[in-house]
Amino acid sequence: MPPTKSCYLLTIVLILPLFLTVLTAKPTIFVKTDKQTYTLGETVTVTVSVYIGGRPKSHALVGIEVRDPLNMPKYVDQGFTNNKGVIVFKFRIMKSWKAGKYTVYVSTPGSTASCTFEVKTKVTEAKITFIFVSSSGRLLFIPLKVHIDNEIYTISNASITLTLKLGVHHVKVYYSGIKVFDSLYNISSKNLTTGYGSLSALLVRCNISTLVIRAVDWFNEPITNLKVIIYSNNIRVENSTDQHGVAIFSYLPHGVYKLTYDNKEQTIVINKDKEVKIMLQPSIYKLTTIVLSIILTLIVIIFVIKRILEKYSKS
Repeated sequence: MPPTKSCYLLTIVLILPLFLTVLTAKPTIFVKTDKQTYTLGETVTVTVSVYIGGRPKSHALVGIEVRDPLNMPKYVDQGFTNNKGVIVFKFRIMKSWKAGKYTVYVSTPGSTASCTFEVKTKVTEAKITFIFVSSSGRLLFIPLKVHIDNEIYTISNASITLTLKLGVHHVKVYYSGIKVFDSLYNISSKNLTTGYGSLSALLVRCNISTLVIRAVDWFNEPITNLKVIIYSNNIRVENSTDQHGVAIFSYLPHGVYKLTYDNKEQTIVINKDKEVKIMLQPSIYKLTTIVLSIILTLIVIIFVIKRILEKYSKS
């Protein structure tokens, strides 16, 4: 049976609201950048998508405006979406642009949207704190000459803070005219925080160590007030043992030294913190005291044995 006029009318009545909804629906517009943070000279890619009734809207006119942190326009353009409802804008951040937050405004007839991105000044230098320690990690509160590239700094508080350009820097450290550190440091933007740039403290481990002398006699008793001298071609240091028989030489550059004490001499190598035990004979007074004590003890023992023997002989 062919469709009647009333059937066509019913179909039109059902479809017409849907058609009118599509014609009168407001478009929805989305915008995003390819990154959140840029530096001067980089290219920003802005992707805009337009939908209407939940479907991509092709050939939709889209306008774009980018404003800087002072709300001044920096980029303006327009174009039409492709058959997927998408249009892409690209622009370069000029060196004259200010650092800060930028806002991207986009619009199509009946709808607007926005997003933001940040521009940061490209880091070319960094503020760095060098901390100087011994081979075992003790802070070096001693006079040091620090050579960084062609500059020389004299310090005595175990640290120095400098502003250096990014790149490789040659660092050398001298103590008492002896080189105790020599190395290259590569300061890279990957190590820096954003903005002006700063590094965590760089530890400079110098070839400086501590020598402990422990002097005892044959009976392992400490020898006090013993004069001890340690020297090399560039350094000569002397000290005396304390009440515990200990003498400490705190800041010795690594190398070969002569150790002298009580008219004796020996060679030692300093390449880390070290303790050296030296043994000497007791003093004449102490030896005399020990010998007399032994003789007295023997006399007492002989006397006791003699009395015991006499007692048994009488019984």
